[in-house]
Amino acid sequence: MFEKKGPLLAHFLQLVPTISRAFGSLWELQDIIVKREKFALAEGATQKNI
Repeated sequence: MFEKKGPLLAHFLQLVPTISRAFGSLWELQDIIVKREKFALAEGATQKNI
């Protein structure tokens, strides 16, 4: 039983940095999108005031 789990666990541990990096870039992307939306709203508000 452990013979099968060993390589699987090792493989999973190798994937962890990749997974965390992917999640990290997703968070950054979401942050960029939110900032862009806020900026677009601010731009829209200033254009309405003109």
